[in-house]
Amino acid sequence: MQNRVNQFFWKTLRTSTHRLALDWLLILIGSMALGGGLVYAYTLYSRGEPSRPPTHAALFMQSVVTRDGALGWQQLCPDVQALLPQTVLVREANLQHAADLRQGVTLSMQPLATQSLEKGDKLYLYLVTAHKPDGWETQRVYIIRTRTSGCVKDVKYQDL
Repeated sequence: MQNRVNQFFWKTLRTSTHRLALDWLLILIGSMALGGGLVYAYTLYSRGEPSRPPTHAALFMQSVVTRDGALGWQQLCPDVQALLPQTVLVREANLQHAADLRQGVTLSMQPLATQSLEKGDKLYLYLVTAHKPDGWETQRVYIIRTRTSGCVKDVKYQDL
């Protein structure tokens, strides 16, 4: 009888040990999967909304603020590019940039609104503020119209 009890005890112990090891293995795998999912969710949502490439309108306005005529010209629709040679826009931007440097003027930009129009065109509204070191400021509102393709079709502005 003692031998049977001994065998039963060792068999149960081995089965229990294997079962315990299997339980721990499953808990470990489950924890890793849950931890991996949490890390993925954190990295996905901690960055906020997935970034989108800037629109042609945004790049055009960046070119206004940085006085980069080549960048601005690249955002224009092909028919507008045909009317305005790149060299002319680059030369004007360079002259304005030199004047800004002499006067200590810096520019900042703030997007205000976007409006969809018929046929896929869009209007973008931007506020540009010119600053001088002595505290002087002036503002201008830009209205950028883009075509369905995104290229800049028209630019208008109004001094405030």
